[in-house]
Amino acid sequence: MALHRYRNALAALAVASTAFIATAGTAGAAVSSSSHAKTSTAKKLVFRKNGTPILNGITIRIANSAGSAHIGDAHIYVMEQALKQWGATTSMVNGSANIAELGVASGNEDICTSPVATAIDLGLTAFGPNQTSVAYFLMVPKSITKLSQLKGLSYADDYSAGNVDFPLWAAAAKLGGFKMSDMHLITTGAEANSYNQVIAGKASAAWVDPSTVAQAGPNFHTLATGAKVAPKYADSMMFARTAWIAANPAIAEAIDLAWLASAKTFNTNEGAWAADAYAYTAGTNSLATLRTAYTLLKSIGGFAVSHNSFSRQAVAENVAISKGLGIVSQLGNRPLSQLVKTAPWDAAWAQFSAHKSAY
Repeated sequence: MALHRYRNALAALAVASTAFIATAGTAGAAVSSSSHAKTSTAKKLVFRKNGTPILNGITIRIANSAGSAHIGDAHIYVMEQALKQWGATTSMVNGSANIAELGVASGNEDICTSPVATAIDLGLTAFGPNQTSVAYFLMVPKSITKLSQLKGLSYADDYSAGNVDFPLWAAAAKLGGFKMSDMHLITTGAEANSYNQVIAGKASAAWVDPSTVAQAGPNFHTLATGAKVAPKYADSMMFARTAWIAANPAIAEAIDLAWLASAKTFNTNEGAWAADAYAYTAGTNSLATLRTAYTLLKSIGGFAVSHNSFSRQAVAENVAISKGLGIVSQLGNRPLSQLVKTAPWDAAWAQFSAHKSAY
């Protein structure tokens, strides 16, 4: 892959040195600025001979709807590195709750990765995928072997409603044959806190990310995956203000191209992905954790290199899920034509398909 030419195999992380750490986030061989006189504008992309866009002079501000750098979000880091290699100046910030979405709505950030309900209620519009399946796993003590056993028990969640987990709890309860009100909510404020509540025995279940699953220990196991209990529910998508997309269609297309490059890395180059994940999480994860996280993420198929990874239908299905749970109001009730713009994605897919070797 043109964007990633790591010689570091995944096993090299076991003996990570200062030199490895320094190279882990470089995202492979740099793409030259090209001798083209022209560069892309907000309205039109100009491409190198190999098919990658020339983004010199373009600034892109990314907000990720996460409180910290999780392994599951390493693909966003890879996406940002691709944009940089193509010449863009980028920034990326993480924000818990709805901070990322508010940053975009206020114009302080250009795009965000976000759960659908949160973004559309702030008036934002989807223009590309992020994680097409929920990369969360339902962690419980080994004594719990069926979803029906959760009835009457306590469960830990970041927030009471409106977050990524909420539709998963609703789906799990339905599959278990009971109502969400039959469980007792412990609001924790953070995924790590939810995990700790289960470990301490104060809650019986929590949706956790892949790195947490790897650290949970022998007394706990994964009862279900988000992808299985809610197969049409996307963890998140990429959003921007409708006016920003209209004014910057070429930049939106370039971001979607960078997502495709990132997804291709994940699916075809485990060593490169591991190095990126190591860099993104500042070397805080062990080799075993990275291996487990990769296997779990691969199992849910959340980064499919496919035109179907983003569509008007996918947005409509996710809006319907959120509305059915009563977590969409206000601006989220706009017509679907205002909630999604597929033109940047369709253009990106066409360009990617014609020049796959460059990505």
